[in-house]
This record gives sequence, C-alpha cells and structure tokens, in this order.
Amino acid sequence: MKKHQVALLVLLATAAAISVGCGSSSTPTFTQMPFMSDRTVDPATPLFIMKLDGSNVTPVPSSNDDSVHSTTASANIKTVAYVLDEEVWTSNADGSNSAQLTHVTDNDEQFVTVARVSPDGKKILYAVADETSDFTYDLWIMNVDGSGATQLISTAPTGMDACYTGSFSSDSSKITFACYHDLEDEDAIFGLFTMKSDGSDVKQVLTQDSEIDTPAFTPNEKQIVYASYGMPGEQAAARKHAPSAAHFNFKNPRFENLRPFTKRPHTNGTPGIPTNIGIASVNVDGSNAALIIPGENLEVQVLNSNLYYSVFGDNAQIWKSNLDGTSPTLVSDGTANDFFGICYCGE
Repeated sequence: MKKHQVALLVLLATAAAISVGCGSSSTPTFTQMPFMSDRTVDPATPLFIMKLDGSNVTPVPSSNDDSVHSTTASANIKTVAYVLDEEVWTSNADGSNSAQLTHVTDNDEQFVTVARVSPDGKKILYAVADETSDFTYDLWIMNVDGSGATQLISTAPTGMDACYTGSFSSDSSKITFACYHDLEDEDAIFGLFTMKSDGSDVKQVLTQDSEIDTPAFTPNEKQIVYASYGMPGEQAAARKHAPSAAHFNFKNPRFENLRPFTKRPHTNGTPGIPTNIGIASVNVDGSNAALIIPGENLEVQVLNSNLYYSVFGDNAQIWKSNLDGTSPTLVSDGTANDFFGICYCGE
C-alpha cells in the first residue's frame, strides 16, 4: 500500500511540475515593454525597455536609424522585434543576437511596414507593402527565428483590397487585423477583422470610412480596441464634412505618399483635426463601437489587463488606463519623447 501511495505522490508531483513548467494558463504575463524614445544614451539607440509602471528604463543597443519602428516583444521579453531598413529584425533584450529575419527588399518593389511578435514568443506577424503594380499589402507570419514564412491571406476579405496591420490575442491563438478598400479614393473604406493565427476562420467585425490602426484584442477576446481616425463604425455619408486626421511619419521617404486620403482638405476649407478620433472599442460581433479615449496621434496595445497607449508628436508620452479607457495614468516620466512606434506609418 505504501509503495502505491508513494507512486501516486510521485505522479501527482510530476503532473504539478508539468503544469507549472508549461504554464497552465495559456496567457503569459507581461512585466516589461519595449518602446521608442529620443533619450540620450551612449551608444545612441532609439529602442528601450521599461517596466509596465515606467521604471527601470534600459536601452536596447541597435542601429540608431530613423527607419527603426514597430517595436514589440514577447511576454517573457526574450525576443524584441522591430522593423529596421524596411525589414524585420529581432534581438535579445540586451541588444545581443540581433538578426535580420526578412529579405523582402531584395525585390526593389517590396518592403516591410509593421511587425508584431506573439505574446508566447513563437511567431511574428508582419506586413509587406508591394509597389509592383497597384500599391497593396500582404500580411505574413513566420517563426520567431525567421523560418516558415507564410502569407496569411492570399485573398483579401470580401469588399477589401488588402490588409496592412494586426496583432495577436493574449494567448497567441488569434489575430485581429485591418484592411482597406479604394485606398486612394476619398470614399475609402476600412475594415476590422479577426482570424485564427493560421489565417483561417476570417470574420468581419466592422467597417468604417476612416482609418483603423493598431487593433488589439482585450484579454477575454470579447472586444477589440484600435486607433480610429474618425468616429468608430461610421460610414462615409455621415462624414462628408469632417476633416481627416494627419498620421505619423517615421521620416522614411517611401511612406510619403501612402496616405493620400489623410491629406484631404476639409470640404468647407476649415483646417484642423476632428474631435471624433482617438482610441475606440468594439465588441467582436461589431456591436457597441465607441470612442473611449479621444485624441489625435494615438496608438494602442493591450498588456495583461490594461491599455497602454502613446501619444506621438511633440512631447510624446506613454499612458496606461483601464480597458474601458478610464483612470488614465502617465507611465513616461516626461523627460523625453516616448512612444511605441507600432502604428501603420504614413502621412
């Protein structure tokens, strides 16, 4: 009897060890986040990591290049991914083992615009722009070592021309992404979608006539938050007299003319940024689309159970709030321009 009890205890202990080692929860916890900044360090770098409360700011040595953007990291912070010279790069958090994972610019007509590493650190989602004929985009996914690159969507969802940005759910099993139709037309339409991380089960969440950027699932995957450059879910007929919001430009000349619709003049000639832009929230079934954090030049991501968003431009700063946008708290210390750089960059 004692031998059986001992054997049972060993089995239970082994099962517990497996549970802890694999993580019974499939949603890893973030404790730090990468960001971009103009802080003065030696050697100079635009990449940094800090704790979620803004403390322990640490530089990530990398190329001090204006083209660096789209900073992202796995939850365990072992893999930092970013776009440099229009290609996807990764490194360790201390800047070591830096590696170029893509070589799309070998084709002079193609370049990477955004990249996002999955929270579990296994995959990287990235977008490739193609100037071969009509300007278009494709969403790709690859292993974190650069192997297994696969185009996620061979045909854009119904009513869309191409898809240009996205991010993973907290358990890395799903992707929320944005697409467009008639990009250069003044009545351009943008769509918000979800799919499994293998590209299957594509579902439409909503469409609107204003730009969608940096979409992100809430932890329970029941809502999606995103930067909206117009009233969430609103169609063109309702915005005939609304000016468009300018978008950020990472000083990359290839982005100069990607966003002709953001330069549309106000119909009656009145300049200015509309007040109905900012961070939006919508249920995954498309209901209850609403602006939760008004403001211009915002980008957002979800880490654990909070929103983290940055306001880029002059005096760029990083903020934290509840998932519904309430209780905003400044994370940056105000000594430099801090932002995520994960937006779809154009002007």
